[in-house]
Amino acid sequence: PGDTCSIRGGTYRETVTPAASGREGAPITFRAYEGETVVVTGADPVTAWTRHQGDIWKAPMPWDLGKNNQVFFDGQMLDEARWPNRVKGQLLDPEGAKIDSADTAGLICKALPDGDWTGAVVWALCNSKWPSWTATVTGHDRAAKKLLFPLPEGVRRFHDPARGGEFYLVGRLGLLDAPGEWFHDAAAKMLYLWPPGGADPNQHAVTAKKR
Repeated sequence: PGDTCSIRGGTYRETVTPAASGREGAPITFRAYEGETVVVTGADPVTAWTRHQGDIWKAPMPWDLGKNNQVFFDGQMLDEARWPNRVKGQLLDPEGAKIDSADTAGLICKALPDGDWTGAVVWALCNSKWPSWTATVTGHDRAAKKLLFPLPEGVRRFHDPARGGEFYLVGRLGLLDAPGEWFHDAAAKMLYLWPPGGADPNQHAVTAKKR
């Protein structure tokens, strides 16, 4: 207690867990060494990129945080591959597609593009849009433009898509169709990326959240 820990400049890819605690009036202070910059990050580099097809590249990424995955390009946070694509770039604007109708079996969106969406993940914001919920698509009625998935009773009661709202889809490589998007294949332990500006990711710092 009362000590000051001066950390030399650099990037520290780790979780910091102090071994001891200070006390009231005598805190333990952690600070950057004078004149130096310290970065503590939860992300690790993703390297060894090869071209997958067109503007899409791929590289091994053996870890997976599921819905908490996050990818950065030269420090800029990128979007997970999705439909519809984000265009405004506002973090708190989901830019989702309109839910035209829904029932206990799933939701209908007249603007839904053709494709097999089975296995994709729905992110939905219904009624009060400050919360969201997810569901994995178990089937797809192409003619009806309907995504099929079961919903827990709590979701139907408080955030029922039948009352309107918006949603977007993630979790499919086929959704990777714009610069600045990424997709992680957890089974293959592979990260796919469409770099901003068509850049070669080997010439840039690509990192992904790991802890």
